[in-house]
Parts: sequence; C-alpha cells; structure tokens
Amino acid sequence: MIVELPNVACKGAHVSKHRAQMEEARFNFATQCGLEAWDGRTKRASPKKLAGKASIVGVGFFDLKHPVPQSGVAPNNIELHPLLEFSAENCHQG
Repeated sequence: MIVELPNVACKGAHVSKHRAQMEEARFNFATQCGLEAWDGRTKRASPKKLAGKASIVGVGFFDLKHPVPQSGVAPNNIELHPLLEFSAENCHQG
C-alpha cells in the first residue's frame, strides 16, 4: 500500500486543520525509522524500503492507476493520503 506524508509547507497541507497531525506523523516516521528528519526545505522525498511493523492512521484515497508501474500499489489502488499518525518500535531501512 502506498502511504504519503505530505510536506506541510505545501499549499493544501499548509492550511489544513490537520496540519499538526501531518507534521507529527512525518516527524515520527523519520525519527522512528532512522531517516533524516524533515528540515522544512525538502520538497519531495524518494521512496524508501523499510522493514518492521508500524501502526498508521490516515485518510483512505482511491488513486487512479498510473501508467508507470509503482512499487507497493494495492490491487484496488487505495492509498493513505495523508498519513495522520505513525508509530513503530522496530522500523528500520531494509
């Protein structure tokens, strides 16, 4: 499944009433999975291969099928976008 953590400096996320939740989820993801924390300047991150178990909460979103194959796409094209909560005890790059 694809899960997206938007940059809260972007237009739509910047004014969202869920901005604080998105920012915290992105920070928790970075720190708990051993990734570089968002510094406010990064516009786009590349996909990461991770291992471990996590608990996530987000908004279900049915995306259109992309012409270029994506890694991790669910058969029904559902994604979580945006991610609002993230927690993990054993997340690591894998």
